[in-house]
Amino acid sequence: MKRKWMIWMLSALISFGGAVALAEEGHKMGEMGMTAKGGIRSKSKEEQIKVALSAAPAEIAKDATVKVYGADGKLIEVRKGTNGFVCYPDISNLSEPDPICNDTAAEQWFNDLLSGKERPTNTSPGVSYMAQGGWHFEKEGTIVMADGPGAKKVQEPPTG
Repeated sequence: MKRKWMIWMLSALISFGGAVALAEEGHKMGEMGMTAKGGIRSKSKEEQIKVALSAAPAEIAKDATVKVYGADGKLIEVRKGTNGFVCYPDISNLSEPDPICNDTAAEQWFNDLLSGKERPTNTSPGVSYMAQGGWHFEKEGTIVMADGPGAKKVQEPPTG
């Protein structure tokens, strides 16, 4: 059972394409790829909110905290939620957004990972919604954590 949980968590992580590479830099959830231009991060606050809320079922999204990207590329909280979930319009800053909503435990897990902690500090499992899907990168049949020479983007869930 523990192995299945670890495989599931690793699969969730892979959707973030590059999270481990950023861990050493002390990044927090939603900071990946901040310097790139275009995509959802260059859109209006209203457009970003709409995309962020599309990550979770309506009954979760309606009461979630929402964070969007400001003109400086940093996350700002634009709505305080009441259910413990935090929704972001984008995590990887590619041409198509990959919105996500995390509950408190999932948020802690990802922040611990991205901060380079040896293990997560949360003591309960978390829930992350990515209703719009996500992706990972593969090179020569092996999953890699970031785009690079010879890597191809693979949609999750697979289409077609």
